[in-house]
Amino acid sequence: MILRAVPLALVLLASWSFAADSGIPPRADSSAYPAHQTIGGVTIAAAVVPQDRVKDLFQEDLDRAGYVVIEVALYPEPGRGVDVSPDDFRLRMGADPSTVRPVTPQTLASAVRHGKTPGNTPQPKLPSNVSVHNTETIGYESGPYGRRGVYTASEVGVGVGKDSRGPDPAPPPAKSRDRATLQFQLAEMALPETRTSRAVAGFVYFLKPSKKKSGAYEILYFGMDGQGSLTLPGAK
Repeated sequence: MILRAVPLALVLLASWSFAADSGIPPRADSSAYPAHQTIGGVTIAAAVVPQDRVKDLFQEDLDRAGYVVIEVALYPEPGRGVDVSPDDFRLRMGADPSTVRPVTPQTLASAVRHGKTPGNTPQPKLPSNVSVHNTETIGYESGPYGRRGVYTASEVGVGVGKDSRGPDPAPPPAKSRDRATLQFQLAEMALPETRTSRAVAGFVYFLKPSKKKSGAYEILYFGMDGQGSLTLPGAK
């Protein structure tokens, strides 16, 4: 086998392209969002994602778990590049000056799925000469916003007689598989961390400042081009 050196520029370009592939399509322009503001050479726009839409997308009640999803978009001026990162944003509620940082898809999936295990049906005992083999298939399918989602399928094979292949390795717990699937979905639609000269959008996930507080959400932006804030009306 002949190994050839790959130019560093190509590696960085591939990494950049992969990162930029996450997120969701931005709306036609910033005015399509309920709140927007131009800061330096980029316009920031945002909206609270309705609870029922979140449940439909992720099959999870993130609001009940104490989280809020904010759709964020950035529109750079023509020919201008902008650094994009979910960590450039903070969230606060009402008159409270304290803010919260975004949570990662991994942290959110672990928090929501912690201790959740689908009900398992007891399996009957099989004779020693009967072997059962599990096959797990992971694939992709079309989903909302033109994104691709992950799906899993299982097949079971049953044989009689001595199994020459030996025992199957134990499959990962259902809880772990469910958490991994949720994390994948959250990451796919999250605001990407990248540098771009084109409009980009995605979800930013926050733990609610407090369930006892009330008032409008305010999202704060701390970017390379400056700082700003957007007051977000409640989701309809």
